[in-house]
Amino acid sequence: MGKKLAVISLFTALLFIFSGCSTLVGLFSGKSDTMMEYLESTNDMDSAHLLLLMEEETILSEEELLNFTENKLLPGMRDFLNQAVDVREQFDDEELLEVHDLLIASYEALIEGNELWLADHEDEAAYQLMDEYVTLYDQYTNELEALANEWGVTITWEELDLEAESE
Repeated sequence: MGKKLAVISLFTALLFIFSGCSTLVGLFSGKSDTMMEYLESTNDMDSAHLLLLMEEETILSEEELLNFTENKLLPGMRDFLNQAVDVREQFDDEELLEVHDLLIASYEALIEGNELWLADHEDEAAYQLMDEYVTLYDQYTNELEALANEWGVTITWEELDLEAESE
């Protein structure tokens, strides 16, 4: 029993050492700089996309929602998708690109879902795509935060305020 405990203790100590080394490797290999550059490249775009969705939630009538979706939401999301594709071209780290591809996929799902919704408000596929957007975007933020932590960067998420942004 004592040997088993010693092995577990050694394994735990090695795990902490490797975790610390992983953070140090991130700091010394330039990965933290890459992450900071990535966060700076995506922050405004991502905040604007979330504000657009918050604005959508304030719309009360179906007629206004149709107009907003067609004339503001979809053009805005297509622009954000193009920006996200452009940002992807700026980086070559495979781990980061895998995470970034989740952002692109989430934008694509949201666009496709809203296009289907405009064509037919009862289309179940539209709602499934919008749910897929939420799942992909949550996965993106979780994996981005985990990768940032691994690379020695702490992400502090800020709550957006639609009223403050519109002033």
